[in-house]
Amino acid sequence: MLQGRWAAAMLLKNARNDALARREYEDLLELSVRLGDPLLEKDARAWLDRTER
Repeated sequence: MLQGRWAAAMLLKNARNDALARREYEDLLELSVRLGDPLLEKDARAWLDRTER
């Protein structure tokens, strides 16, 4: 489940659809925290932090 959300976020990011990618990464962050996946949590936080500027 989480890997699918990560893949969707990556596809949207690579397609330069930042608004949808942001939503997907926010969902991924929430789910990864809730389900305890520190690697995907770190990846989502890193992307969201980079694009916050």
